[in-house]
Amino acid sequence: MEKIRKAAWPVIFLVVAALALAWLPGCEVLPYQEPAQGMAVRYDFVSTVDGLNLPCSIFLPSGYDPSRSYPLWVELHALGGIPLIDNNWMNIFSNSMKTVANNNQWIILSPWGRNLTSFYIDGVNKDSGPNREPNIVDDMSSLSSWTPVGGSWSAAGGVIRQSDPSSSWKELVRKDSHGKDYAVRVRFREVSRPGDVSAVGVNLRRDPATGDCYHVDLYQETVNGTTSKYVRLFRLSGGSWNLIYQTPYEWGPLTPGDPWINLRVGTYAGYLKVNVNDKPVNLQPGDDCTPYGDGRDTPEPPAAGEVSVCSYGAVHEFDELRVQNEHQYGERDVLDCILQAMEKFNIDEDRVYVSGLSMGGTGAYVLGIHNPGLVTAVSPNAGASDLVYDYIWMREHFPRNYGYPYADVNDARVPDNWAAIAGKEDEPGASLDTPLVRDNSARYVLENLANMPIRIVQGLNDSNFPNQCQNLTVMWWKRESTTPGDRWWLVEAPPPYSPATAEFANGGDIHSLLTAWSSVGPYYSEYNTSPWGGHGFMEPYDVTAAFFRAQARNRQPTQVAYKTYDDPVSSSYWMTMRRYAGAGEEAALARAGVDRSAATVQAHVRNVEELTLDLSWAGLALEPGSTVTVRLDTDTDPSAVPVADKLGRTDLVLVHAWPAVPGMRVRLDGALLTPGVDYGLEGVRLRVPGIVLGRQRTLTLELPSQAQANLLPNPGFEEVNPDGSVPGWKQVVLSGGSVRLEDHDKMSHAGVRSLRVKDPAPAGSPYTCGWRSERLAGVQAGAGYALTGSYRTRLLRGASVRVSVYWYGASGNLLATGTAVVEEAAGYSTHDWAPFHLRVQAPAGAVAAEVGLETVGATGTSGKGSVWFDDVQLCRLP
Repeated sequence: MEKIRKAAWPVIFLVVAALALAWLPGCEVLPYQEPAQGMAVRYDFVSTVDGLNLPCSIFLPSGYDPSRSYPLWVELHALGGIPLIDNNWMNIFSNSMKTVANNNQWIILSPWGRNLTSFYIDGVNKDSGPNREPNIVDDMSSLSSWTPVGGSWSAAGGVIRQSDPSSSWKELVRKDSHGKDYAVRVRFREVSRPGDVSAVGVNLRRDPATGDCYHVDLYQETVNGTTSKYVRLFRLSGGSWNLIYQTPYEWGPLTPGDPWINLRVGTYAGYLKVNVNDKPVNLQPGDDCTPYGDGRDTPEPPAAGEVSVCSYGAVHEFDELRVQNEHQYGERDVLDCILQAMEKFNIDEDRVYVSGLSMGGTGAYVLGIHNPGLVTAVSPNAGASDLVYDYIWMREHFPRNYGYPYADVNDARVPDNWAAIAGKEDEPGASLDTPLVRDNSARYVLENLANMPIRIVQGLNDSNFPNQCQNLTVMWWKRESTTPGDRWWLVEAPPPYSPATAEFANGGDIHSLLTAWSSVGPYYSEYNTSPWGGHGFMEPYDVTAAFFRAQARNRQPTQVAYKTYDDPVSSSYWMTMRRYAGAGEEAALARAGVDRSAATVQAHVRNVEELTLDLSWAGLALEPGSTVTVRLDTDTDPSAVPVADKLGRTDLVLVHAWPAVPGMRVRLDGALLTPGVDYGLEGVRLRVPGIVLGRQRTLTLELPSQAQANLLPNPGFEEVNPDGSVPGWKQVVLSGGSVRLEDHDKMSHAGVRSLRVKDPAPAGSPYTCGWRSERLAGVQAGAGYALTGSYRTRLLRGASVRVSVYWYGASGNLLATGTAVVEEAAGYSTHDWAPFHLRVQAPAGAVAAEVGLETVGATGTSGKGSVWFDDVQLCRLP
């Protein structure tokens, strides 16, 4: 036993110490404010789904200069905790991260997430179906959706007020809030308190017939001038208040100038957790608490019910109640924070790195496999790479309530969280082998790590997410005696649970596969392990930083790949695929490679209904008289998990500024295809439908020897004057106001530069902000013209994207304008490069033209976010 205990010490130190730091004095040093250089702060971004504030810990390096671009290091926190980065001088983890950030001049972003147990996975939608949960976002500006039970309730000024300060509970029940596994959030403030005692809280799983419920409140009492505050958990049954737990907690506003306090109560799989201002509250006494939890089991009824807010002993105001399934947006919330950080700060788009430990390591895998082109490199530490298998493993080797002296829970409730994410929380023993879980398991979609270097850090003796197959020591928490307050020790589990044999090594097997694939594709993996390392095994941050420092995004890779089990449409750089809906639980997989010198693309697809290849983005410079060859087959190897093709065909779409002259010939396996019958050409999209893939198929496109000239100067914006202006282009802001217009060397469709329009905020409206070409002479009245190019967006809202051609007469007067709104303003828009196309006719008397690349807004709107334009052409049609 002594030997095992010593071997466990590194695990105890790294995992327990990291989590325990949250309770040490000085750990509250994380001011809620605008980010500032040289210090860690809490700063909230906003969910693009439902407007919820998303807290993040942010560190700007010393000497931060907003005119410079900085790499972004995204560090994902472990299960149940908040990020380790703070200003506590005792926090060695934070100190090390800040040293690395200062030395490398990196920005650190650590998203908290709305759910600290999300595993950074977007779980199932529970708005309907057998596991339906309420999805309520109520701004509390009206009482129409509420039922008062006692008290004096009124709605005014966008809030609901309870005005009776008497010493009794008053309740306001939200209609249509019945559910079982959900999170309740509410903002409140205390307006006045005439007595010495007050409390405010929420009731959940409330039985509408009896009022029985679980009750959480923030309680305060003043005795002899001293005020004490607590968080309390009760079970109300048959009129009796049964105290489950009470803990001292200095709850209060986030900032002195803002009286509002945020209370969150989440209940999943019979386990209840409380957060105040998004920070977890420990509901376990010190002698019962293990590092694997701060909530309480709630096994007694009611198991489901409605939600209410309640007030005692004071006048309280309430604002914005949410009752939601918070497992739905784990990855989406992190992406929102990353993208908004990229809008707020000057981020080097070619250097976005993601790392994390345990749950954060799983998140690093998830962010990497789903976001090629956004994430540059990842480093998962002790992450789960096969949730399907790891769920079975944890259920088999970490049984609940084994008995004294072992802890009741040794699996950190990881399987419970995964079951809730997959929508299987009501199916004990059910398999998690679903398309959603496979899509979030790196082992199943490992192909997606093409062009994304990975450094895997995982101890060989990780018994949570096993990393070796033979003689694995499974570790449980155990008390050494019955003495109250005695410590927990991490020891070897009793037989038959340990030693154990696993079928899959999470880190080692992934590294082996990627290393084997590196000889045939753009895969690169590094691996750091230790025979003594358990689930807490980590490497120094500066070692991880050295790996990241050597990586930069390749904007135009020659090989791309993507695999998905449940996404309808997916992209990897210049390749986009639409999954065949009839594939059932089979994956869709596409690989493509380009040989630029031979003007050839080789694509391999299975269960892909439509494959789109952007040839310009792939780096093909198609000259007049040249031939482009695209070969298609179903040979998608290598693949970690084989894919059975249930479709046997695909529609092929090739995107390019096709020559505006007749004479192009398209052949399939040598047979000449008829335009309008065998293929279609609409603007920049050439579509060949229904290509059967029983064998390799060869599509050739013979371009005509002549091509119409591009009338636009500097169409790829690669030329820039010493003063920063762009030859051939000018900035245009109509209606006044502010906008950021820049040539951008960190985002490009081809080449290295593009034109950007950011945050159009007009003084008047409607408005037009963007770029305008110099006046182009030689226009022929009555002739047709085609305007083509590419654009991309990031968090663009309140503005539409428009391209225009302005026609001028001999005297310089504006005769007419031809426009195309290529994207209407609607919520948040974020997408990679997409083509645009506008066909216009020069009016009578036209002798010149200007091209506009613009954002436009209607009356009363102000735009936010960014749009980029690149590779623009204006050609005369024959």
